[in-house]
Amino acid sequence: MTETAERRHARVRYSSGTVMVRASKSSPFVEGSLVDISISGCSIKTVEPLSVSPEDVLELRIDLSTLVFRAIGFVRRASAGSLSLGIEFHRIAEQDKNDLATLIDYYAEA
Repeated sequence: MTETAERRHARVRYSSGTVMVRASKSSPFVEGSLVDISISGCSIKTVEPLSVSPEDVLELRIDLSTLVFRAIGFVRRASAGSLSLGIEFHRIAEQDKNDLATLIDYYAEA
């Protein structure tokens, strides 16, 4: 299912992906699960709270089973306790972005 209202890119629900996220190079990675994803960002739920606010920068390692990539992103939305995060990708390798677009197109058509 896609969501496009007020979004730059198609977003697909993808709950089988896993995410490792950290707020700084000196902090440990925290495990999370993917809720949805688009070319420009994703929503995740973490297993433990992160001390983050909107505009904070995060490092992400995203595993979508058929595609694994790293990204740097900005926090755009953080729930109380910061277990649920909306992240806008800032830096992602061009090949990973192309592969992600192919994957999203596949799931958007399903």
